Amino acid sequence: MDKNNENDLLSPKHRKLLNSAFLLKLFAWFTLMLGILRFVVHFYDNIIQSGFLLYIHTLPSMNFDFVVMILKQFLDALAIVVTSIIMWCIMHGIATALKLVVETDLNYQSAKAGNDESLESIELEETAQVDGVETINDDPTVDVEDAEFYKPSEVLKLTRWLDKGMWLAICITLGLELFSIPSFYRIVNNLLASKLSQPLVILITIIATIFFVLTTALVQYLPIKAFNRFLPILMEIEHNSRKN
Repeated sequence: MDKNNENDLLSPKHRKLLNSAFLLKLFAWFTLMLGILRFVVHFYDNIIQSGFLLYIHTLPSMNFDFVVMILKQFLDALAIVVTSIIMWCIMHGIATALKLVVETDLNYQSAKAGNDESLESIELEETAQVDGVETINDDPTVDVEDAEFYKPSEVLKLTRWLDKGMWLAICITLGLELFSIPSFYRIVNNLLASKLSQPLVILITIIATIFFVLTTALVQYLPIKAFNRFLPILMEIEHNSRKN
């Protein structure tokens, strides 16, 4: 799209989409900074204040429950950071998607205007030939320009970050679910111990834990994976619109 015609083609709806994209990017950075602040507060309250770092050299002799509690706090802190990064990527991705919509629509408008001008020039050329006037074709070759509102390399980088963050978040979730197995076992045992044998109670606990872990992983995986595939498709549609 010709940058000189950009302001002429922008409609109020286009400007609203671009303004929304700008605000989303600002809010993405705010969310990331807030996540980092939450991480610092969580790390200070649950790890530094617990005195774990002062006694880390005595780790082999520490109480097992205390070590498990600290490891869970580390995973909770890491989950805060990873969640903030994923939210940053998603909001940046939505902002980019809005820009892609605007870019694609402007490309089609520009192509339509170019087709109208071509039809008009053809009609003028035919008229000139009928009148016996020699015409000169001064229409230069138009190169396909890069996108004006986004950078394709940033979109690809964003999808890679989002994909890595998704898998890291799933791994953290699986780790946190493992820490909840004892509590879940106690609940199942209290409900079914009088009706079932202990091996059956353990088996039900294992099956239920696996079910909840897989469900949680799918809830994280499917939406992010769908969104991650959505952006390259939009970018391809925008690129194809420049060829028309």
